[in-house]
Amino acid sequence: MTLIQKFVAACSILIVTSAGVARSGQVDTLLNPQLSRNVLRQTGIELYSEGKYAEAIKSLLLIQGDSVTSAVKFYLGLSYAAMNDLGRAKDLLKSAVDADSLNVGYRFHYAQILAQSGDPNSARREYEFISKKDTSFIPSYWQLGLLLYDQKMYKEAIDIFSHLVAVNPRDFSSYHYLGSALSYLKRIDSARLTLAACLTINPGYFPALTALAALYYDDHEYREALRLYSKASAQVPGNGELFYRIGICETHMEEYSSAIAAFRQAVQRDSMKDIYYAQLGYGYLLEKKFDSAAAAYQKALTLEQDNPLYYVNLTLALSQTNRVEDAVDAYRRALTAYHPENIADVYVRLGSLYYVQKQYRNALIAYQQAADYQPLNKEAQFYAALTLDQLKDSPSALRQYRKYLKLVADDTTRQERERKHQAKGRIENLKNK
Repeated sequence: MTLIQKFVAACSILIVTSAGVARSGQVDTLLNPQLSRNVLRQTGIELYSEGKYAEAIKSLLLIQGDSVTSAVKFYLGLSYAAMNDLGRAKDLLKSAVDADSLNVGYRFHYAQILAQSGDPNSARREYEFISKKDTSFIPSYWQLGLLLYDQKMYKEAIDIFSHLVAVNPRDFSSYHYLGSALSYLKRIDSARLTLAACLTINPGYFPALTALAALYYDDHEYREALRLYSKASAQVPGNGELFYRIGICETHMEEYSSAIAAFRQAVQRDSMKDIYYAQLGYGYLLEKKFDSAAAAYQKALTLEQDNPLYYVNLTLALSQTNRVEDAVDAYRRALTAYHPENIADVYVRLGSLYYVQKQYRNALIAYQQAADYQPLNKEAQFYAALTLDQLKDSPSALRQYRKYLKLVADDTTRQERERKHQAKGRIENLKNK
């Protein structure tokens, strides 16, 4: 039915006034402009409700003069918004709000259009106005919380989402955003509890699973991170990133065979991620499957040719398969790819690979070369001490531990605090031997 047919049919069959009283007769309607305008308005609203936005606009635009009420402007604005004409939508909704400033529904939709139009600050002011005017209007609180979160205003977002979960303790989505905002502010314990509460309500909520897994991973609690990543992966088995995360956790847990299997799953799902191949290669290195390691790193380098660490690990893999010339070539490329001031990192990574394979003499040489290039390299100095300790060279290990502690005396980062604690413990043990 066309717009005109719909209008004539409405006029001739049934007119419903604002009071809800049914009246018949085409003649009465056509003789009464007010009734005609009511029909146009009602028809436009019905068309909008049916998703016929272009027809709704045509119907509502037929209303002229003083009959263009705030309701007409509102539905016109919504119709234009649905047609992706945000400029007209914004102007009409603002006009509706100006005409009826206390109508929170008008203001709410106006705020949404402002946000979509790239004016989040104005949208935030509208949401804040609504929240003060009507504390029971939950959709406004929700949108305000999302907007604050997206703007990285985490402290303010926490206040909003805390209110939402207080109003509705079963609102798992608000728990998720609250927990995520807390984690950005480094309130890790509170973030963990909040995300766990989200998962208590909705155990399979994917965003909360991955967010909580990341918190456990960052805190070196790899077993729990692995459990959560695995649960998330079961829901989205085509997600290569989750298999990559699983593999990383298993690598830290020294479950190298399982890690290799996870990285293989990752590359099957996304063959364009160099880091997936690199981690697969690293797993093969740790399992001493050097041919497979070399193949994985060569694949990684076809995707990312400027990563010096890939060349370093490829060098190690090739050297273990007696491909000496290829190993030398890869090593030269590693040194070329690194900036001169970062060449020490080449040797640190090489030393780490030798260390985990218990090739301590080779590891010590690599760490000493790193220290020669960069005497203030804390990682090289610390691991040189550990390597001397493993080689049972107690006098040299003691000197190296003390050298490291002097270097990091003023470093209060978490990583160095843990290393300093370990170094001091080893010094005491070595002194008592």
